[in-house]
Amino acid sequence: MKSKIFKIVLPAITLIFAITASLAFTANEALTDGWYLDSNEECLFITPPEECDITGDEDCTMFIFGTGPNTIIHQESQCLIPLKRPAQ
Repeated sequence: MKSKIFKIVLPAITLIFAITASLAFTANEALTDGWYLDSNEECLFITPPEECDITGDEDCTMFIFGTGPNTIIHQESQCLIPLKRPAQ
C-alpha cells in the first residue's frame, strides 16, 4: 500500500501542484486595445504591438495593409488620443 502511494499518488499530486503553480505565477498582462483611422476617417479596431500603452514618449505606429505608418489610437478617446511607446 505504501509502495503504491509513493510510486503513483505522490508523483501525480506533485505534478498537479507544479502545473497549478506555474499557471498561477505567469504574467497575464492584458493588451490595450488599439484603433486607427482608415482612409474614410473611420475608427477601426486593431491589436497594437505589445509595447504600446497609454503612457510613453513616442507615438505608437504600425503599417496596416501596406500603408502607413498609421498612428494607433486609444479607443476610449473617440479616436483622438494616440497610444505611446517608450523611447528606444
